[in-house]
Amino acid sequence: MPVQQLSDKTAPKDCKKCQLRRIKCDRSLPGCNKCAKRSLECPGYGIAVRWAQGVASRGKLQGKSIPLRDAPAATSSLPHGLNSVLSSVENMQDQLEVPPSPSNPCFLDPQTPHAPQLLQYFMERVARRLAWIDGPENPWRHVVLPLLEGSETVLSSILALTAHDMASQYPIGDVWCDKFQRISKSYQNKALRLLASELIILRRPPDSRSAHTISTPILASAIILCNAELLTAQEAGWRVHLQAAREVIQAETGRSLLQQQADRMEEFFLQEFYATSVWAHLTTFHDIDEIVQIPLAGSRDAVFTDFIRIIHQITQAERIKARAELLQLPPPDLIPCVDVHIQLELARRSAVCLGQSIQFWSDNDRCAFEHLAWMYFHASLIYSYQALADPRICQTPIRQSRDAILTNLHALSGTGNEMFAQNFVWPLFIAGTEFRGNRASQKLIERHLTNVMRISRTLDRNRVLSFLKDWWTLPNSQCISWIELARKRAWACGFFLA
Repeated sequence: MPVQQLSDKTAPKDCKKCQLRRIKCDRSLPGCNKCAKRSLECPGYGIAVRWAQGVASRGKLQGKSIPLRDAPAATSSLPHGLNSVLSSVENMQDQLEVPPSPSNPCFLDPQTPHAPQLLQYFMERVARRLAWIDGPENPWRHVVLPLLEGSETVLSSILALTAHDMASQYPIGDVWCDKFQRISKSYQNKALRLLASELIILRRPPDSRSAHTISTPILASAIILCNAELLTAQEAGWRVHLQAAREVIQAETGRSLLQQQADRMEEFFLQEFYATSVWAHLTTFHDIDEIVQIPLAGSRDAVFTDFIRIIHQITQAERIKARAELLQLPPPDLIPCVDVHIQLELARRSAVCLGQSIQFWSDNDRCAFEHLAWMYFHASLIYSYQALADPRICQTPIRQSRDAILTNLHALSGTGNEMFAQNFVWPLFIAGTEFRGNRASQKLIERHLTNVMRISRTLDRNRVLSFLKDWWTLPNSQCISWIELARKRAWACGFFLA
């Protein structure tokens, strides 16, 4: 087809709907075929009103613009130049008209006119803090987005998480904090009502419900709400949602979700559940391990799954060892630390190999990722000595790994700190437990953890730092390891170590 003829029958740019869905638009006129095939109303190719920094037209905030405080890291690297910010929630419906998706009634609801703007904020700001790696293929964008149009529960959960994230930027009692918290609570309540109904359906015998499984959207919603509650993790509401995710997996035992080959969407949320559960169990000391899922292998969406699996094995072995000591039973056969070392090296190589297949924003990010893999290797190796051996007789390898964590952390200075900050808590914490009596290194760990909270939200990280400070001031004679101290304080511990 001649170039002139082609240009007459196609638009010069992608439609807004295809841009939002992150797919290639065919630019057909008058509307694109990609939207038509999904029964979506194509918004066309005309000028769209940009959601800019607006001013509220009514209410307490009349005449004021929203003072967003969270500047995005590496904004120029974000796909499609997502640089706009959320404007006044008081005037959202008046300032922007985004064609609703007919497949999801939430977009049609006049009570939720700000949903498109919250989704844009999620795509630009929130998704990058949730992923192991924020690259062009970030699963929190590419895996979650297709679920939104088919599940009002998932959509409401995402909106609750996003509004909660926005509220966390402001001090408690601030007018914007209160406003976003109310928006978040409204969406959260809606998501919980829908989730409760869907869990009831899921508990029915398989022959009394639709053959089409609804478990993936339910699992996704539970994980998303868990992440929302983790923004204020000290309240422990996140554990309720983690339990809901566990119920979904238990209900699906023997059915398609766990028996057949999981697709990318199912696999991603199973891996998210597993990782969250392992982090949660690090500072809880129940006799029974309630993680019901057999861990999947690492993937491009969860590159450190093999590390997480080994951390889980170490934690399980430590609990068995402690129980035997409590009951004065013969010492159990534990996995030797040398075998753990071999497994961790294989996990590091697997992560680096997976990293070769992942799209990063830059070659510098890829190099930074390899430093991060080394940090996880050394942190997990130290943990194995702390949990399974007498750390007093393993000081040489522990010190070597502790110093290696700081060396690799130093190599990540600059953009690497911004890119991977959400992954630093585990190696920083473990390194910090080995700096008793070293005030200069303690200040370094404290500074880096504070920086993590600045970049990637507070979550439960204040309690992580508070525990470290208590550990640093404790006389050496009182506890051999931080695990012993955490067990003694189990009633007040239970912080989320990620």
